[in-house]
Amino acid sequence: MFSNSLTSNVLINDLFVCKYDDDKIGLFKKYNYKIDKKREFGFTYYDALEIYVGLDNDKVGVKVTHDFDIFTNFWADNGYEIHLPNNYIITNCQIKKSKSITDIRIIMYLQGLITNINSGVLTEEELSETIDFTKDFYSRKKVKTK
Repeated sequence: MFSNSLTSNVLINDLFVCKYDDDKIGLFKKYNYKIDKKREFGFTYYDALEIYVGLDNDKVGVKVTHDFDIFTNFWADNGYEIHLPNNYIITNCQIKKSKSITDIRIIMYLQGLITNINSGVLTEEELSETIDFTKDFYSRKKVKTK
């Protein structure tokens, strides 16, 4: 199920399960990135991004959190271009939602589905179980109450 980048035990720091494109679900690693744009009147203006790279797929998605130091917080569309100092990224998916593996495990614990949430390392079986739970979690329809 997973690429060779995952071994039998997986460190879950910065791992997210994301819903993207046409309601697909995938496992992504998040990288925070900040680009200093310019310095003016003693202020540094910057762009900040969260770059999500697929671990069980070849997808790359981006959340733009700051644009010239203005808080924006939006998921970039498919085909969004980012010019980094030594790299160039074009997104090939649009992420719609994301939850960290840690947050998902807490939900599972509160629902009585698992007994331990203290570990920062999961087996592939536990990770698969978490992803399956997330697929169900994301597919539930929100019911409006009056």
